[in-house]
Amino acid sequence: MNRVILAILGIMAALVLAIGVLVIVLVATGGGDDSGDSTQNGQTGDNGEDGGGGPAEGELRLLGPEPLSLDPHIAQDADSAVYIVEIFGGLMTLDPQLQLQPDLAAEIPTEQNGGKKVNADGTVTCETNSGAPYQNVIIVAKSGGDFTSIQAALDSIVDASAGNPYLVRVGPGVYSERVTMKPFVDIEGAGESATRITAAGGAITVATVTGASNAELRFLTVENTGSGQYAQAIFLSNASPKITNVTLLASGSTYGYGVGIYASSAPTLTNVTANIAGPGYNSVIYNSDSTPVIQGSTLRASGGSVGNYAIWVGTGTVQVLNSTLVAGNPVRVQTTAAYARIASSKLDGGSNLNYGPSNALICAGVWDENYAFYMSTCP
Repeated sequence: MNRVILAILGIMAALVLAIGVLVIVLVATGGGDDSGDSTQNGQTGDNGEDGGGGPAEGELRLLGPEPLSLDPHIAQDADSAVYIVEIFGGLMTLDPQLQLQPDLAAEIPTEQNGGKKVNADGTVTCETNSGAPYQNVIIVAKSGGDFTSIQAALDSIVDASAGNPYLVRVGPGVYSERVTMKPFVDIEGAGESATRITAAGGAITVATVTGASNAELRFLTVENTGSGQYAQAIFLSNASPKITNVTLLASGSTYGYGVGIYASSAPTLTNVTANIAGPGYNSVIYNSDSTPVIQGSTLRASGGSVGNYAIWVGTGTVQVLNSTLVAGNPVRVQTTAAYARIASSKLDGGSNLNYGPSNALICAGVWDENYAFYMSTCP
């Protein structure tokens, strides 16, 4: 019996020893990685690091569970907070001795430096470091920003490029001005119901906003109040911006356009809500020799005694996906050089007009205002 017990203990000891040796080998070789980046005999691998089993180039090793979100506005779990506190700074922070120290703030607010003075609206003013604001972010606001005019903010930018893009962030309010976008400069409002750019009407090339390529307009309302021959919210000529989460309004002129698109433009409109309501001729999209893509949008034209169109195509090709078109004639294809492609969308109104060849207007999986479904034809 004793010999059996000793034999069992000997086997267990051998197993423990074997496992220990295996662990040592795995640690020494970086966990058995045979990707070719690990090293032997003190030589460095292809990524220039020593052979100590460190992280490979481009590899991120998390300290714990994967965070649910790195957005401090929505993250509520402790795992995400571990990373967020290392990425984002606040006005103040605690040092290793748990003493309050300035972080983004220029100094700790005191009664002596005015930092503890409460403003009339209940806020406390705290000056930030000169290097604290985000690079290439310009704030437009009714007060307290870098500029009170969107166009003035754009005019101040002289070095925007693909490698040096800018963001013009516009606070709540109504901004009565015409705006000409710049390449590599995005314009972002505080929300479609909070930020509004408005201007009067004019000639066909005059609009509230004139677009540019390699730029995005988002989270605001663009309005043209008319009084000239044309009330046009956005004008594009050889320009292909992104227009995202934008409300378009135009009224008060003989011709009302949401977006006039000309000269080889190729914009992308996503989640756009438009209401074009002039007394004569209204078209949310007026397209000439261009290729716009419209997705997830609601385009409405009404009130015109001559015609109301959600999409008017003179030349070029317009693609519409997952959208709602509401007008007396939702789509009008005007010439033999014009094409419209409508898919997974609602066409609410009268008949669609096609003055081009039979394949100029193609619908796939659409329905009308009564929810009658059309698999491969247009209502």
